[in-house]
Amino acid sequence: MSEESSPATDASRAWHALVDPDELGSLHRTAELITLVQQRDWPIDPAVLWVALTRAEPLAAWLGRPDADLGPGAKVAIAQSEDASVGAQVVEWQPGGRILLEWRAPGEDVAWVDLAMEPVVAADSPRTRLRLSYVAADEAQVRSAAVAWLSFLDVLGEITGAVPVPPDSTPALRSIERMAIAAQVIESVPIQER
Repeated sequence: MSEESSPATDASRAWHALVDPDELGSLHRTAELITLVQQRDWPIDPAVLWVALTRAEPLAAWLGRPDADLGPGAKVAIAQSEDASVGAQVVEWQPGGRILLEWRAPGEDVAWVDLAMEPVVAADSPRTRLRLSYVAADEAQVRSAAVAWLSFLDVLGEITGAVPVPPDSTPALRSIERMAIAAQVIESVPIQER
């Protein structure tokens, strides 16, 4: 059996098919900062997505348990596990369009998370483009964030109904599998100099 068609190679291809490198986004370096950009175009009304991005109950389903809704100038703690919370402060707020957060995760340098959405013209149904930008100075931190945000956006798409959940799949298990693969794939994504 050749290397090209061995069971191990076929299994590796199947696993890597779970993560399209484009889903992980692009990486850009400017001066001393690195920016991760991930984008999703979903068949969803912008108002539905805005609620999921700003209200405590839907945020808890995809990002972590916040202690309050997001709003202009809000400071929230987002519990992502029993022992770890991210501190987030709304730095910019454009209702129905954009949220810029100062993001303080335990053990990491400060980062900024920019969630921008816009309607996309589509004949068949309302569509919304969500563009996530994560900016920090540390390359390893940004690459790790790419994997985490891939998972967060997967779940966001599922809870809003923008992405169908495969009937034979457990979301948590699928997310763990995708994150494990994404952690390998992100290492090969080049950083584009600007």
